[in-house]
Amino acid sequence: MTADFFKPRLSGSRFAEHTVPADVLPDLAALQEMLVELAKAEYLSQHPGRSRAPRNFDTIVQVHLAGIEEGSAKLQLVLFFAGLFTPYQSAFESAQQAVTQAVSAVSQGQRPSLSPRYLAYFERVGRGLRDGESLDFPMGNGYAVLNQETRRGLIRAAQVEEWTERETIRARVSMTDYRADKYEVQLPDGAIVPGELSPTIKEQLADAHRAFGTGKNEWLVLQCVVRRDRSDKIKGIESIEHVALLDPLDVPIRLQELAKLKDGWFDGKGKPLSEQG
Repeated sequence: MTADFFKPRLSGSRFAEHTVPADVLPDLAALQEMLVELAKAEYLSQHPGRSRAPRNFDTIVQVHLAGIEEGSAKLQLVLFFAGLFTPYQSAFESAQQAVTQAVSAVSQGQRPSLSPRYLAYFERVGRGLRDGESLDFPMGNGYAVLNQETRRGLIRAAQVEEWTERETIRARVSMTDYRADKYEVQLPDGAIVPGELSPTIKEQLADAHRAFGTGKNEWLVLQCVVRRDRSDKIKGIESIEHVALLDPLDVPIRLQELAKLKDGWFDGKGKPLSEQG
C-alpha cells in the first residue's frame, strides 16, 4: 500500500515541460537513502525502548515517485509499504522535515542542526543540478531551495574533506598509462588532475594525449564528475560521461591564455593584460 508523502519541486529550464532528465534520477535515489537513514534514527527516538530499527527497515518502507505534476516538475513522492501495517510514516515525515529545515537554515546563512553524518548525503543529493536549477522542498507557504550554492554550504557543514560535482571542464591530456589504467589532464590554469581510464574513453584520451603540446586538436571539453576539496580545488576526476574536441579558437581557452601573459611577453616589452578584463 502507499501513503502520500511530500512534493518537492525541480525548478529550471530543463524541467519546464514537467519532465525529469535521467541524469537527475540518481539524486532522488540518494535522497531516498538519506530519508531512510534519518527515519531509522527518528523511529528509535520515538521508541526509546528499542536498541535498533526493525530488521529490513529499508525494504519494509520505501520512497517511490508516483508521478510528476505541473509547476516546473513537481515530484509526487509517496511512501510504499511492503505490508498493510504502517507504523513508520511519522518517522519518515520527521525525517523529511529535518532535511527541509537543514536546507532552509543554510539558504539563510545559518548553521544546520542536522548531524554531519546525514549532511554528508548532500554530496550526492543535488549533484545532478546545473547552474540556475534547484530542488525545492515545500515549507509552509513557500519552499526551502537546494541549489548548488546551498548544497556546497551543506557539504561544508558536514565537515567532509572532499566531495564530488558533475561539471563541464576544459582540459588537455598530459599523461596516459595503460598498464595502470591511469591518466592525467591539465586544466587551463596549469593544474594537473588524475583519473582512471575506462574502455569508453580510452581511445579518445589516447588521441588527445598524442596531440599534447602540439597546439592542434589537444584541448577537450569533458562532461564529468570531479572531486573537489575544501578549498574548492579539483583534486581528481571520478568519471567522464562525454568527451568532445574543442574548436582550436575556443574563446574561454584563448582568454585564459591571454590572462597568463607575463611582463615582457612581446620582445621584452609586452605588458600583462588585466585578468579581470
